[in-house]
Formats: sequence, C-alpha cells, structure tokens
Amino acid sequence: KQQQEAQNWQHQVEVLRDRFSQGVQALRDRVVAAGFESVKACRAMQAAVGQIPELEAAVRQYDTQVQQVQGQLDQEEKAIGSQHRPDVAAARTALTEAEKASQALVEEKGSLAAQYRRWQQGKAALAALQQEGRDLTEAYKTVGAVYELIAGKQTGINFERYVLGALLDEVLAAANGRLQGMSRQRYSLQRSRSWDDKRVKQIGLDIEVYDNYTGYARPANTLSGGETFLASLSLALGLADVVQAYSGGIHLDTMFIDEGFGTLDGETLDYALKTLASLRSGGRLVGIISHVPELKERIDARLAVHKTDRGSTSSFEFA
Repeated sequence: KQQQEAQNWQHQVEVLRDRFSQGVQALRDRVVAAGFESVKACRAMQAAVGQIPELEAAVRQYDTQVQQVQGQLDQEEKAIGSQHRPDVAAARTALTEAEKASQALVEEKGSLAAQYRRWQQGKAALAALQQEGRDLTEAYKTVGAVYELIAGKQTGINFERYVLGALLDEVLAAANGRLQGMSRQRYSLQRSRSWDDKRVKQIGLDIEVYDNYTGYARPANTLSGGETFLASLSLALGLADVVQAYSGGIHLDTMFIDEGFGTLDGETLDYALKTLASLRSGGRLVGIISHVPELKERIDARLAVHKTDRGSTSSFEFA
C-alpha cells in the first residue's frame, strides 16, 4: 500500500513537471505571437515599460508644438498678404518635407501605442504565469518532500529498505529463539547499528552477532565454521516462521538441511539436533543430508545411499 502511495506521489510530481513545461512553452508561444524573438528579448524590453509615459508626454508636446506652428503660419499669412509672393515652390517643398516628418511621427506614435498595448497584455500574461509558477513551486515542495523521504535521500534508507529492515527484525527475533538454545545462551543476532559505516547506512540490512560472553557485538563473518552453520540454521528456521506467519494460512511442513553438521563438536551437535527434534514434534518433517557418521546413531529413520561398481543404490534404514 505504501509503495502504491509512493507511486501516486511520484505520478503527481511528473504531472506537475509536465504542467510546468507546458506553461513555459505557452509563455514562449505568447512571446513569439506578441512579436518578440524570444523570452529573453521580452524580458529585456520590460525595462522600457517605465519610459512609456515619457514618450506619450513627448508626443503630446509635439502635437502642441504643431498647433503652435500652425497658428504662427496663419498669422504670418495674414501679415504678408500685401507683400510680394515668396518662392512658393520652395515653401511647398519645405512644407511637404515637414508634413512627411509629421506623418512619420504620427505613424511612430501609432506604433508606440500598439506596442504599449501589447506590452500591457504581455505584462498581465506574464504576471499570471509567474503566479502559476509560484503555485506549482509550492505544490512541488510538498510532493518533493514526501518523495525525498520515501526515497531516503536524507536518511540513506529508502521506504523499501525500511520495510525490509522491519521484516528482518522479526526474522532475527524468531531466529534468536533457536540460536540462543543451540549456542548455550551465548550468541544472538541483531541488525547493525554502526552508523559510522557508510556502507551500513546505505543498506541498513547488515547482521551482526552479539556475544554475551564478551558483552560486545561483532560482524557475523567473524563466526567460526560451526557457529556460522548454527546462525544460518537459526536464520532459516526464523525465516520459515515469519513467512508462515505472513502467508495467510500456508504452512511450511517440510525442511531439508544439506551438510554443515561436520563443523560442529559433539555437544553443539546435540543442541542442534534437539532444536530440529522440537520442529519434528511440532508437526514438521525435517530431512538432513549429511556424510557425518555420528548422525547415523542419532537419526532413527535414514535413506542410505551406497556406492558400488555398478552404480549407487539406496535403502531405508531404521534404528
């Protein structure tokens, strides 16, 4: 269930990223439609938005000057009514040039007004996109924090390792019930808590052995061959108990153990066989595959395999 929830969060992260990418692309399309070459050019032009009132004031001042000049021209025409006619052609040429310049200014004014309207529209759209970006960033913070927690980016242990660690603790608890009996209350298994070891911090599933004789825990690979066999046998039995507890009614009725008894001394072998006998009394069938001669005297029913020149033969033997 938690993994499904984690996937849902991850899906939301991807959806938010897609929405963010679409928003960025939409902004670029609007910028191009507004006549800009790129978003960078649009941002560069934003610095000139504050100059629009000055440009409008300059245009109004120009219109006022045009009206003043026109009034002066009317007065001059009245004043020179009785005088000789000046060079009209030259005057008309000058007037034409002035009219062209005036028309150019009028067109520039229209262009500036249209550009001003586009800037206002772009400014409103940009503000909306900025707000949407802030909303997406806030949403991503929440989802991203949950994802980083599940992924274990801060703790070094992701959700999967955390669950496996909890299950491993149950397996170790079940295994210690057998190991302590077979080791005469000396050894017990536990998860490593040495966080100084970076490898352990990243994995969180290493096993160490607590020695009641010394009062210290040490790595599991420091056990002798016989002790390693007892620890492995205890883990196998503990794992069987936990799997059976989580399986919903399924029982592990049969268990086979292949070799390993040859590394045990006589007393330790007795403890190991007593533990296996307790499993048999609980209704489980325990099969042992071994070449250790001492086991023949301790096991009542045996399937013996004999080598001959013509091949191997087998037969059941009962004590």
